[in-house]
Amino acid sequence: MDSSSIQPLLDWLNQHQSWTAAAIFVIAFLESLALAGVVIPGVLLLFGASAIAGNGNLGIWLSLGCAFAGAVVGDGSSFFLGKYFKEHIKELWPFRRYPGWIENGELFFDRHGGKSIIIGRFVGPIRPVMPLVAGMLGMPAIRYISANLVSALAWAPVYVLPGFMFGASIENSDYLPEGIGQLTIYSLVIIGCGYLVAKLSHWHLSKDSTFYRVLHTWVERQQNVRLCWYWLSNPRERHTGFPLPSLMLVLASLFAFVFLSTNINTSSWLQNLDRQAQNFFSFINHPFLDGIFNFIAQLSDSRLLFLLEGILLFWLLIKRYLAATITCSVAIFLSSLLLYLFRESPVGLLSRLSENIIHITLLFGLSSAFIAREINHSDRWWIYGSALVPITLAVIASLYLNDRVLTVAIASIFYGLIFCGLCRFVYSRYDSRAIKADLSFYSALGICLITIILFRFWA
Repeated sequence: MDSSSIQPLLDWLNQHQSWTAAAIFVIAFLESLALAGVVIPGVLLLFGASAIAGNGNLGIWLSLGCAFAGAVVGDGSSFFLGKYFKEHIKELWPFRRYPGWIENGELFFDRHGGKSIIIGRFVGPIRPVMPLVAGMLGMPAIRYISANLVSALAWAPVYVLPGFMFGASIENSDYLPEGIGQLTIYSLVIIGCGYLVAKLSHWHLSKDSTFYRVLHTWVERQQNVRLCWYWLSNPRERHTGFPLPSLMLVLASLFAFVFLSTNINTSSWLQNLDRQAQNFFSFINHPFLDGIFNFIAQLSDSRLLFLLEGILLFWLLIKRYLAATITCSVAIFLSSLLLYLFRESPVGLLSRLSENIIHITLLFGLSSAFIAREINHSDRWWIYGSALVPITLAVIASLYLNDRVLTVAIASIFYGLIFCGLCRFVYSRYDSRAIKADLSFYSALGICLITIILFRFWA
């Protein structure tokens, strides 16, 4: 079904905008329902309905709430259908005709377990069948509901905000700055380059890479170095578990930070780069963008990030991941202590760093590192690449609001990455037990999301 076939529905909705909220709920419900989600163009319909909401009088929070509720009800219905029919679901249409849909969902669930509910919601081919498969395979209802709520809270903004912003931009099309297209392209290029760097670095630094094998062969010939290598290696992978990517992250980030520290006040090239960035963001300054970047800035507020870090550290503590709790706490504490000690320094880069950017780098950098540790090495790059999205948005918001210049914002990222790498490097020695996502983890994520919403209204 192409966009022309759904246009009459969107035209009708545009003429009857009082039904927009109900339409978003129904579309999200059908998109998440197993039997309907595999045949209807839910993404296109939701984008169109969200655009109408953004172009009309429906607020963003009501739009997100309707999409969230529809997704929860749709996925929940699919889950209980799978729990009721079990293997008999394969005999129903369309799964009888296309058995591969269920088979792929079962393979995905076997590979990722409970995480498949969250991951699968964003993976197109298996999205509509994952709740059904979870019910078929006997996933506990309480555990599923927790994962469903968390994933729906993340899913709703991803699928609603682009359409809503598009509709709002049409409403304000005569007043939007010309540079908005350039900003979008720059952002996508930066995130794309980050994905590429993450993928290539893991490709060349993995335990199966040529560089790792050559380095390991050299280490075997050096007695003292060999002892240090094995002492620092992961207990779960004694001979191939040296945290080489973490070490390279520390060295590369430290080099970049020192380079910026020593040249930021003397290099005409860096100063010219800052001026060009400031001129660009001054050029695109507009009330429509003010609301967006003020919202992003509030979500990347260091006080909120401290709360989120505290919630996740508390979860690690109650689950008795003591080494992870200690290393992460020390990394966060030391990064803040250095900023505090040098905050009054009249010279030097430390006194100018952005605490917001540092802590969002720490939060998403450390979270992605611990998540990636428990999946296949070849698949880890997309976890690290995804962490670049909120970090990039926080940097852009800081530049747009003239909170920091470009080079200082970049230096803040490298400063945070130094502590991320050090934390993972030190922790590798004590990583004897896998960190698993269970019901308490999803509850902690739910608390984090509630904290974000409450902080947003408080701020």
